[in-house]
Amino acid sequence: LVLERWDYRCAATKASILLTASHIKPWRSCSDNERLDVFNGICLSPVFDKAFDVGIITFRFDGHLILSPNVPRPEAQKLGLNLGMRLKGLGRLHRPYL
Repeated sequence: LVLERWDYRCAATKASILLTASHIKPWRSCSDNERLDVFNGICLSPVFDKAFDVGIITFRFDGHLILSPNVPRPEAQKLGLNLGMRLKGLGRLHRPYL
């Protein structure tokens, strides 16, 4: 359902291949209802999914990408993790999970 909600496109890059339904609130910290809530998910490409999972990036409520200060900008840019990127499609129902 998460991939469908995001029209089978990465929320950050709009790529339509190699997609992952990524939990916003980690699975291990979720109730059963939260695990199944489509609004606890973002469709991401592998690099963004992994970066989000390990805390290198996160997103503000308005969708703007936040990069960890521990990541050198040149390295982030090589991976396509560009400041100024913005997810389109985050709504108020995603907020409890961000």
